[in-house]
Amino acid sequence: MGLAQHHQKTITRSDSINAMKVFAPLLCLLVGAVCAEPQTGSATAKDACSVANTGNNNTFNITCQGISGKLGSQLIELLNRVAKNQADAEAMIAKLDGCLVGVREVREQQQPWNLTVEQRVELRRLLFGSKAKALVHVIPSDRNASLMGADLLSVLKDVGWDTGDGLTADFGLNPAIVGIVLIVSHPDFPEAVRLQSALRALGIQASGEIDDAKRFVSDTASIVIAVGAKPPVSH
Repeated sequence: MGLAQHHQKTITRSDSINAMKVFAPLLCLLVGAVCAEPQTGSATAKDACSVANTGNNNTFNITCQGISGKLGSQLIELLNRVAKNQADAEAMIAKLDGCLVGVREVREQQQPWNLTVEQRVELRRLLFGSKAKALVHVIPSDRNASLMGADLLSVLKDVGWDTGDGLTADFGLNPAIVGIVLIVSHPDFPEAVRLQSALRALGIQASGEIDDAKRFVSDTASIVIAVGAKPPVSH
C-alpha cells in the first residue's frame, strides 16, 4: 500500500475594511497562539496550519500542510463567509476546527506505522517474565506492515520470546487484513491473551483468531502474529 501523496495549500487574504477584527481571533485559534497587539513585523506559528503576518497592509498568509486543493478551497470559503457575517463566526470556527481535525488525521495516516520509543519500552514492561513462541507474518508488499512487524519482532526477542526465523512475508494471508491478528490453534493460550492485552493497552488494534484447521499454526505452542495494513487514524 503506497503512502498518500502530500499536498500543500497556501491561502492568502487581504482586506482593508475591518476584516482583521474578525480574522484576528480566528487565526489565533487556528495556530493555538495567544493573541497580542497587531504587529508590523513578520510573525509565524507552526501547527497543522500556520499563519504569517507579512507586515504589508494587514496581509496574512495561511499555510496548511498535507491537505488537498479541495479542502484548501473550503477553508477559503469559510474565511470569506466569516468576514461577511461576524454573527456566524462561532459556527464557522466550529466547521474550521473540523477541517483541521481532518488535516491532522491525514497527516498522521501518512506517517510510517512504527512502535514509538515509549510503546517499545511499555510493551517490554508488559511482557516481562512471559515466554512463548511467536512467528511474525506480514502481508506482502505493504511497507507499514513490514515496519510494524519488524518492531514487534525486535521487542519479542528482547523479552526472550522464540521468534523463529524472523519476519515472514506470507502470501497466504488475506491481503485485506487491517491491524494485527493473533492466530492460535486453541483458545487456552494465556501468553496470547497477555500479548493481545498489552498491544491494546498501547492503543494498537489487535484481534484474535482460532485456527482450527491449522492452516497457519501447525505447532500448538506457537502464536502467529499476522500484521496487515495500518489502521485508519481517527480522533
